[in-house]
Amino acid sequence: MFMLKDAIMDTKMRRDVAQTNSIDQVRNALEQLDTDCALNEVVDFCPELTWCQVFLAIDHLSRQGYVQVLLEVGGTYKVRTYRPV
Repeated sequence: MFMLKDAIMDTKMRRDVAQTNSIDQVRNALEQLDTDCALNEVVDFCPELTWCQVFLAIDHLSRQGYVQVLLEVGGTYKVRTYRPV
């Protein structure tokens, strides 16, 4: 029982570290890009991350109040930074 619990906690910790690294990489990309940029630009700027990892990191930053995601005409998403990320 304890071994299973330890394995679950270890997996959760590794996933949390990976998500934190993704958030940091996206944050760094946003610092280098303009205050308004297309979501695809952020994805292209972080080639080591999947589209899903970038989106989850932006979602996290949005919930923290650092960025806003806007749907533009034509179906493109724009990321707008509000304050230094």
